[in-house]
Amino acid sequence: MQSQPPPKTGNRLRLDIQNQLPPYHMIDLAYTESKTRRGCLVEIPWRTKKPGQMFTLTCQWEDGADLPVWSLYEQSGEDSKMHWSKPFGSADLQLLYDMAAMSAVDADGAKIPDSLKAKENQKLEVTPQPQPGYVPPPSPAGGSDFTQGTMPAYNNPYGGYPPPGYAMPGQMYPPPMPGYPPPPMPGYPPMPQQMYPGMPGMMPGMPGMPGDPNAWMQQGMAPGMAPMAPMAPAMPAPAPAPLPPAPPPAQTAMTTPVGDSGVFRRIDMSLISKTQTLDLGTLLLNAHLIKQNTLEAALKIQGMVDDGKLDPEIAPAALERFHSEGSRIDAYLTGDVLEKMRDKAKNAPPAPPPRPSTPAPSSSSSAPAGGGDKPAAAPVKKGQKSPEEIQKIRNAFDLLKQAGIITDTDIQTAQTVLRKHGGDIVEILVSAGKFDKNTFEAAHIVRPLIDATLMKLEQAIIVLNYCCRSRVDFDTAIDEMGWQNPRKLRTDLNLEK
Repeated sequence: MQSQPPPKTGNRLRLDIQNQLPPYHMIDLAYTESKTRRGCLVEIPWRTKKPGQMFTLTCQWEDGADLPVWSLYEQSGEDSKMHWSKPFGSADLQLLYDMAAMSAVDADGAKIPDSLKAKENQKLEVTPQPQPGYVPPPSPAGGSDFTQGTMPAYNNPYGGYPPPGYAMPGQMYPPPMPGYPPPPMPGYPPMPQQMYPGMPGMMPGMPGMPGDPNAWMQQGMAPGMAPMAPMAPAMPAPAPAPLPPAPPPAQTAMTTPVGDSGVFRRIDMSLISKTQTLDLGTLLLNAHLIKQNTLEAALKIQGMVDDGKLDPEIAPAALERFHSEGSRIDAYLTGDVLEKMRDKAKNAPPAPPPRPSTPAPSSSSSAPAGGGDKPAAAPVKKGQKSPEEIQKIRNAFDLLKQAGIITDTDIQTAQTVLRKHGGDIVEILVSAGKFDKNTFEAAHIVRPLIDATLMKLEQAIIVLNYCCRSRVDFDTAIDEMGWQNPRKLRTDLNLEK
């Protein structure tokens, strides 16, 4: 692929032939060349997977013209035809590229560019990470109810005393109770915590009871070991080991204090994240109430008001006047324009109060003769299609799909372009070369004929394909095929013309 154009000779510039749809920067290159060389015809050719098929996109900017004229030609073998020819400026090059991509979708399975495909929402699965610093408490040994804490075992200085019932020398001692720390001295089992000196339950005659509590232990110490310091006979019991700290709260929960009593309430924040949200601009855009450039202009106006660059009083007037400029609306809001808007807002009369809604007149008093109590239809805004018109368009699309002129993929691609650039879906399909206006009008005419059993569905499909192939209207197609025109035979039905 060549990034620089060929040498500038003559009034025709032909770029290198591509094996697929050219990239977007070649469109921008053709626009720049046609702007600098007025009157020069710039050609961008490319081949498709179908043998012998080639498309050529041309751009020519005549002297004195405001915009260059772009044309798309198709050559298949010895046959050639022009799909469309329209002027496009620098701001509409992306729309031009999308139209060229739609028109170049051939029948052998050429793919739509990724920029025109709708992106699916990808769900991100978050795996909870383990909390650092939290160690679960160990399970009690031997099924005992005694819970071991994280503190080391208490070193009992009186571990050398034998428990009651085992005072006879030379007798084998039983193993220590489950859950208790091991004996500090070999040969002596551990003593339960309640068997401290001076406490009830001690057997009389045991060494060390009335005197030094360390006498028994010091007698049984190994040689060379220093005796332990004497301790008070009434030593308090050790404090119980603290429980392990509780695990920290999960990421999706929030702890909120309630009142002064210290009571906490846990709120599951995942319930809030699961609620469905819908952006207001997306709602209005998908409902075909506004266009894409109007939405971009409104968002730009909102940002200017938030930054203090535009007064809220004149923001509606600025949007009403320059809404078609899209995100470039700030370039048109110069100081003189804003000053005139401020003066006009100051001198404008106050808005009249809203009129109270009056009940509908009854049929007996003010209803017209021969009329009924039909509710008044809601007014349709300028540029907005009524429900009847939308239904007619859907019926026409159904007939065109049955005739094989368009597919569901063509309609979905046109809707994607409509959401990006605005406009009318019929005009987008016409600009893409899927059908012409005569074929679309013929679909409008054929539908009531089928409902009135004046034409079969097979005949309607033949007429629609003839109109699309010959680029003629319904009446001309009927005359050229030698059929009787059902609209001329049944004038009493008041069929749509």
